[in-house]
Formats: sequence, C-alpha cells, structure tokens
Amino acid sequence: PTSAMPPVRRRRRTTPAAAADGSAPSSSADLLALAAALLPTPTAAAALKTPPHLKHTVHSLPDSHPVLLSLPQTLAQALSPDPDPGSVSPRAAAAVLLHLLLTHPSHPPRWDDLLRPLALLHDRLALLATEDPPVAALAASCFELAWRAGAPGRDALVAQTLPYLFSQALTSGSNARPLLRRLFALREALHLLDYTDESISDFKVLLLRCFVSPHFLKAEEGRKLLALVLGVSEGLAREGLEFIRAQVGMMRGRRAAVVAYGEVVFRAWKDGGWVRGEIGEGFLQGMVEAAVHAADKEVAKAARRIIWAFVEQKAVAGVEKLVFRLSEPVLFRSLQVANSNVRRNALHLLLDLFPLEDPDVTKDVNDPLLEKQFFLLDKLLMDDCPEIRAVTVEGICRILNQFWEVIPSPTISKKLSKIVDDMSKDSCNEVRLSTVNGLIYLLDNPQSHDILKVLLPRLSDMVSDPALSVRAAAVDLLLAIRDLRSFQYNKVWYIVIACISW
Repeated sequence: PTSAMPPVRRRRRTTPAAAADGSAPSSSADLLALAAALLPTPTAAAALKTPPHLKHTVHSLPDSHPVLLSLPQTLAQALSPDPDPGSVSPRAAAAVLLHLLLTHPSHPPRWDDLLRPLALLHDRLALLATEDPPVAALAASCFELAWRAGAPGRDALVAQTLPYLFSQALTSGSNARPLLRRLFALREALHLLDYTDESISDFKVLLLRCFVSPHFLKAEEGRKLLALVLGVSEGLAREGLEFIRAQVGMMRGRRAAVVAYGEVVFRAWKDGGWVRGEIGEGFLQGMVEAAVHAADKEVAKAARRIIWAFVEQKAVAGVEKLVFRLSEPVLFRSLQVANSNVRRNALHLLLDLFPLEDPDVTKDVNDPLLEKQFFLLDKLLMDDCPEIRAVTVEGICRILNQFWEVIPSPTISKKLSKIVDDMSKDSCNEVRLSTVNGLIYLLDNPQSHDILKVLLPRLSDMVSDPALSVRAAAVDLLLAIRDLRSFQYNKVWYIVIACISW
C-alpha cells in the first residue's frame, strides 16, 4: 500500500530578532527588514497601511540615533534595484519608512538626506502606478508632503506626481473630490513644466481630457484647476478653449456644464494669463458670433451663458469694456437683419447685456447709445415673428424692473402704454401671455405701482381671452395685485367683475 504523504509544513515569516523583544533595530538595514516583514502581502486594491509597531519603533527613536541617520542612504539603496518577483517589494518597505520620516511628530525631516530616496521613488512613479498601485499612492503622498513643506529641491518631484494625480482624479469616479483638493494644493507646480517639450505631450493630452470630465466641472477645485491649466502655456490655452468651444456646440440642456465652462474661462481671463490676450478675445468673439448666428437656439443659449459669466462680473476692471468692444459691432447690425432666427438670438443677447454702454466715455456719449437700444426694442415689438414680439415684451418688463430709476419717465410711460394697449391685443396667444407675465414680473418693483394702477384696468378683456393660458395668467395677475398692500385693489374692480361673469 502506498504510504500517505506527510503534510507540508508552511514556513512562517519571522520578524528580525532585533524587534522581537521591543528593542530598537541595531541598523537601518535591520529596520528595513523589519518593515518588509511587518507589511502585509500587497494587493492592487488595498492601500498600503503602516503597521502600528513599525510606526512606534521609528517615531520613538531619537533624532540623533545612528539608525535614523543612516536610514536615508539605506532607503536609496533599496529603491535602486528591482524587487524579487513574488516577495514583498523593498520599495514598499522603503516607501513606508520614508513616509514615517516625513511625518515624524517631533523631528523635522532632513531634506538634504531625503532628497535622494525621494527622487529615486519619484522617477519610478509611473511604473509603480501600473505595477504596484499602493506603493505609488504612498509615494505621491511623500512628494506632496515635501512640496507643502517647501523642501529644497521639491521642484524635481512634480514631473511625475502631477500626471499621476491628474490621472487618478480622472479615473476615481465619485472619489475625485479629495484628489482635486490635493491637486489644487500643488497648483503652483503646474508652471514649472516645459509644455513645449515633446516628452510632456502625454501629460498635455491628460490635461485636455480634464476639460470634458464631469468631476472637474462639478467641483470648485476642479474648475479652478482648469482655469490654471489655461494659463500655463499658449498651446494649452488654445487647445483648452477649443475643447470648450466644441463642447458648447454640443450642449443640449446641460446648463450646469456650460455655466461651469463660463466660470473657468472668466477665472482664466481674470488671472491675466494667455486668455487675457488675443487667444481669449478670439474665443469670446466666437461666443458672441455663436450667440447671434447659431441656427440651433440651444447652442445660441449655451454661448450666451459663457458670455454671461463675464456680464455678471461687470464690476471687475476691464470686463465691461471687453463685453462692449466684442458685442457692439455684431449686436446692433444683427437686430435688423432679414433672418428672424438671427434677430431672435440677437434680442436675447441684448437683453442679457442691457444696458450696453462704453465705460470709457461720458454720459452724453452713452445716452444716444441707450436711446438706440430702446428704439430697436420698440421696433422689435412690431416684428413679423411672434416669438420675437413675445420675448421683447417680457424683456422690456425685465429691463424696467431692474433699471427703473435710471430710465426717463417718458420712456417708461411710452413702453408700458404700448405693451398694455397694443401687445395685450396681439393676434398671437404667446404674445398676449407674455404681456401678462411681464407685468406680473414688473409688479415686483414697487416703483412701478403708481403707473400700473392706471394701466392695468385696461386689461379687463384678458380674463375672457380665447386662450386658456392667457385667462389663467390674468387671474394670476389679479392674485398678485391682491397681495400688494400698496396697490388699491378696487382700482381694477371691473376686471374682477369681468372675471366673475366669465
């Protein structure tokens, strides 16, 4: 009979004798061996955690201990050769010990001694990201510590760290926010790289991918980083803005993304880099052209949102002049062309920019420009396109609401009389609906109440309008008046009577 094979005895991994009794290792090589013995078997998904016993051992040694003094040289030697296949990587043990030296609670790092092992680890970061991700993650943390501490020679630790962290942020899904914060802390390092060198082409592609990443667009740190990227080189400024231009052309209802792009471009312009010059102005001029001439109204709306990022920052020096210089030649001409789509788009842009003024000239020069805008709005009230008439009615009410104090009283009376007497009887349901909705919006400005008390009774016919939407809006108008204490409800009593009889 065949005898049974004796069971195989598994070899147990033992720690160096120097640490078995709690005493300090006798040499830096023993400390490295202890670290290698204590580290768990590595897995690609698990983070590399420092064993508590190892942490206590290192942090309990005095600053002048021979083991700590010789450890940087030992770490440099361990980081130079390739590890044996299937064993705990000496790079892993070296990275853990390096991190412990950088985070020592009482001894500041000896940067002159640590720069060599840090540089060796940095040079292998791209390879580690593929072969040993836990070690790569810990190594990146070491480089960030050196950067934040202002270590001498820290500039040599960013060429691999930045691509690694950007790549991680792009692929980390919902966990991108902490990585974006870490990247933002390294933002000054972006300017250290030579973006004209061919060796950096892969990193440039990585940066451009960030412009279409939802993680970067949703987080404030991500948007700030994108603005910084637009300022590091002329080539990235051109390509980044071209990416944004392409995205704006493809937006369909993605309002948040377009608003984020507008913020990115404005931040980059405000920072005074390449976007502040010819490259940025060319992009913004293209947005003005798209806002006016785009055949798709959604594309035109997306382009206007990019411009709006600048319009709402008019108080920033130079913004109002920039918007005026880019918009004025295109806008007034486009409001009078034969193409109704162009007129509609230009009207929306005018309402966003109103009042369009040159900040570098006197009021006497700007007054005729303001009169021209009101003249064109009057003309658009009678436009052949019903959609344009409807937009103009609500737009005028919005303008009066926001700028009542600076608009002459005769102009206000003329505009409101035109809306109440003529637009409320327009043949298009949408125009009549816009009339009521615009007046409801105007009621939010208490200064309008005196004149509206006189004009609103003329709208009595609207509660019996053939269109249900108009009749419902007329009732909403009555309810809005009822809630205003300064408005005498009996001034429009026959509207109520008409409503009841209907």
